Amino acid sequence: MAALERFLEHLPTRPYCTDDLTTGLQIRPKATALQRVYLQPNGPGMVWAMVYDVDRRVVDPHRLAPVWEDAGMPEPNFATINRASGRGHLVYMLEAGVCKTSAAKLKGVPIANRRSLSSSQKKEVLENLISKVPV
Repeated sequence: MAALERFLEHLPTRPYCTDDLTTGLQIRPKATALQRVYLQPNGPGMVWAMVYDVDRRVVDPHRLAPVWEDAGMPEPNFATINRASGRGHLVYMLEAGVCKTSAAKLKGVPIANRRSLSSSQKKEVLENLISKVPV
């Protein structure tokens, strides 16, 4: 199954979404949320999509090199890019979801090679609520 299909399959049934982050988030059916600019990629109990916010151009316009190469990261399953600013999100889909509830057993779960992530990056991966819509 392609990464985008897996992303769509694991979206919450009624995710948070919005067209403008300054106006707040609304809970809407999946079909409606997919028409918005931003949506919630993971449900409250499981992480299927690891979303990294890129605070600079996703592709360097001078070298035409993607930001993940500069950061030494693997190629994402897909990236979402704001056409006006060039910024966006890198999305890595997990083969198996990671439970975030009290039933989770984190010992032995290799979330994005924990050694290579700073504590703030780990927190961002697990708590990132909103992502740009990839379709």
